[in-house]
Amino acid sequence: MSFPDELVGYEKEETERFYPGEEGLWEYLNGGANRFIDAGATALAVAYYQKGEDEFSLVILSCADGGRQVLESVYEDYSTDGLGEGSLIGEGSIVFCRGTYLVMLTAYSDGSRRELTVVAERVDELLFR
Repeated sequence: MSFPDELVGYEKEETERFYPGEEGLWEYLNGGANRFIDAGATALAVAYYQKGEDEFSLVILSCADGGRQVLESVYEDYSTDGLGEGSLIGEGSIVFCRGTYLVMLTAYSDGSRRELTVVAERVDELLFR
């Protein structure tokens, strides 16, 4: 899967990074990796996007048993109303699943927090439809 160079006016800062297998998940997720590995996550890719001072990260996990399995196992308060096949929308972060993928977006500024839902909808449209 290739990450878009631009999302809703945000430019990809550098080439996306890939973290395959359990070792890769541990490298990126550190102490939180067990929950994802136990739920079926097998690999991770990440890219960072910026527009002026505003920045967010886009993380996509490949999941052996489907993204929904990982969403249900790792996050308790998810909803099936909204993005993808299940989602969790919080202050400054959005997690959603589609097929064999779990997508995590994290905003690092007030501007990107305000636009994160629009970004997530665009990611879902570009990568999964």
